[in-house]
Amino acid sequence: MALDKIIYWLFLLFMPALVFSSTAAEAIHLLILLLWIINIATTPGYRLERFPLYLPVALFLGIQLFSILFSVDPRMSLRGTSKLVPFTLFFIVPNNIRSSLHIRKMVDWLLISLVLATFYGLGKYVMGLEDRISSTSGGYSTMASLLYIGAILSVSSGMKEGGNRKRMLYYGAALLLLVGIVFTFHRIHGVLTPVALFALVMIKKPRFLIPFVCLLILMAFLAPQNVKDRFQTLISREGNWTSDRTILWKTAGELFPQSPWIGFGLKTFKKVFPDSARELCGDKGIGSWHNEYIQILMESGLPGLVSYLFFIGVLFWHGYSFFKLKTGDVMGYGILLSFLVYLMIGLTGTNYQDPIHSRLMFTFLASFFIIKGECTVNEGKRDR
Repeated sequence: MALDKIIYWLFLLFMPALVFSSTAAEAIHLLILLLWIINIATTPGYRLERFPLYLPVALFLGIQLFSILFSVDPRMSLRGTSKLVPFTLFFIVPNNIRSSLHIRKMVDWLLISLVLATFYGLGKYVMGLEDRISSTSGGYSTMASLLYIGAILSVSSGMKEGGNRKRMLYYGAALLLLVGIVFTFHRIHGVLTPVALFALVMIKKPRFLIPFVCLLILMAFLAPQNVKDRFQTLISREGNWTSDRTILWKTAGELFPQSPWIGFGLKTFKKVFPDSARELCGDKGIGSWHNEYIQILMESGLPGLVSYLFFIGVLFWHGYSFFKLKTGDVMGYGILLSFLVYLMIGLTGTNYQDPIHSRLMFTFLASFFIIKGECTVNEGKRDR
């Protein structure tokens, strides 16, 4: 029981660590894993909680590890296994986080940390010390990833909260985090987050749709010109923002037939991406396929991609059944919408290669099933 409490407090500390220090976050993650193993070893008759993602995650991890045997660079692929460590959270969280109350506490610790980090980043931006706000645990992309999850969960918390004062604090925090996303100048996050929030408002608070849309229009109108110019490149051919990705994806299509079933191994992009194609890219230091699904396909072949889609499919199925519940918790909706944004971002980047982004997303994805379990029990009581 003492270990359970220690692990819970470590999860609370895990939230600010993800925001401020990747080293601290990794250390806390490994400490939680170690304590959980000790807890299993010292508890007679210990049983794992039932959890629908054990099989999909284990299958995906198994195929990723198996691909190392056929890697074009086994030593580099062994180093690449570090990006698989966040997936252990799908085993840790359901066996150590006990209730939605614990999850809400974790969200609160995350939001406090993100608010502080956003003020810090905006301060440095205003003083001209940085040209975009970034995270101390990663770059601007990591910061944008933390902020979109925080903004969606903050609005979810506000909708869940009964008191007006606390509700407004959550909504105010969400607004600040949205501003933070804008000043990371990360276009995909800046577009997808308002869309996810629009969906959340439409599902749970449709009467607020008009004020919400007006707020977004006001933010767009008040945005500085450099921000408008940055987002304009999404629809302007002049920005040519897809050129490098076009080269990457075309090259992947040419290389894929060489090893369709086993891939080329983890972290082998630099080994297999030809110099002739690299010379055509504007970013000569490019280090990934800039697409989550192509990355998996190239590293572990069709079995790897199919196993990842199976993992996503199981989540979608449980998300669908959650939406059918009459007693669905708004926090669950927020987590699911965050995951949809995560999947969309994966079309132009590689999420799970960012250990901060993936650790935060996987922690709350695993927590979703705890929320769903409580809602299912409440639904049963309601129908009696």
